[in-house]
Amino acid sequence: MIGPLIDKLFAEPSNAVIVRFLSFISEHLASAADFVFQQIISYTRRQKDSLDEGAHPNYDAAERQLDLFNRLCPFLIVRLLPLRVFDDLNSYAFYDELPTKLATHDDECLGTQSTECVAGLLINRALSNSEYDDVRRLAAELCGRIHPKVLIPIMSYQLKNASNSKDLLKIKACLFSTCTSLLVRGTDAYAHPDVLQIRKAIETVLLWPSVDGDDRDSVAKGSVCSYVIHQLACDEDTIISLKLGRDEVPKAHLSFRLCMANVLISACQKVPRASKKPFVSKILPCILHSVKEIADSEVRAACIQVFFSMVYHLKSLVLPYSSDLLKASIKSLREGSEKERIAGAKLLASLMASEETVIQNISGGLLEARALLQDICSSDPSLDVRKMCQRLLLCLTSV
Repeated sequence: MIGPLIDKLFAEPSNAVIVRFLSFISEHLASAADFVFQQIISYTRRQKDSLDEGAHPNYDAAERQLDLFNRLCPFLIVRLLPLRVFDDLNSYAFYDELPTKLATHDDECLGTQSTECVAGLLINRALSNSEYDDVRRLAAELCGRIHPKVLIPIMSYQLKNASNSKDLLKIKACLFSTCTSLLVRGTDAYAHPDVLQIRKAIETVLLWPSVDGDDRDSVAKGSVCSYVIHQLACDEDTIISLKLGRDEVPKAHLSFRLCMANVLISACQKVPRASKKPFVSKILPCILHSVKEIADSEVRAACIQVFFSMVYHLKSLVLPYSSDLLKASIKSLREGSEKERIAGAKLLASLMASEETVIQNISGGLLEARALLQDICSSDPSLDVRKMCQRLLLCLTSV
């Protein structure tokens, strides 16, 4: 029954009824996964690997829409399969020789994947600059289900190359696939050693110098900034874990969010002079807004650490946001966990030691800060917090 249904979908790729019916029998599809993968490979052999510019100049809108569905439908089937299907590294139809080649450090497979297996097909379509946007996005999402032992090394290599060549589409596809893997695979993905290389590639993009008139640089950097901010501020881990039934996902997602905070902290220290102002204007208002809604205290503390680094390293460039930074400091001191209170005290100290224009701008809120510090010095259960606040209070009262 499965074979004829798949053949019917390939013959009528826009038929949503068939897709819906296949979703009801996803467990049966999983039981015959290798057969399903072989059907997909056989079907895609008849397609071009990518759509070259102007490959179909005579397509009208209807023909182009049909071609889009032709390229989407095999991946719609892949999306119906449960995650455990992708765990079988011995599935030749899905992985071919990728696991063996990666285990033996055959670096050739990092750059070029065979389309004679579904994993290679997904990666090729996700990274193709001439593919339909909808196909590329779905392929990148499905790449996140590929076993981390295969996906992470390949995406690490591809992201590094894409950042070196400033290939925005590939950068976004690599980040989307990696993020999906971290959310879906949890610790298995986050613990992979090549995740460190992904972090370094993200830092590289954030540190691109701003060049007047170079829209590609600004768009790429903006996309990566948005990605980092979203991962830092996103509170979807619990929802995702409930959907996937994986208890380790929240822990891994938390680790990745803290990693993104560290990326921003590192970037604050290294960002080129010409890029400092746009860096502040892109990052700071977004995180100031997001920190109010973040549920996890460790992530909130990490955000306050980002604020501290920005004030410390970027000086007067934070002036337009200094009042909001003071409010964030006071809120974390008043309501936060011990980590948040320590981070809030460091942020307050950095603001107080900042340039004259910043101090003048926050002067109206320092009376509230002083009263709060007095309360903390006499009542906070943490000795470290009390000591920090005593030093801050001494600075305020001596002015």
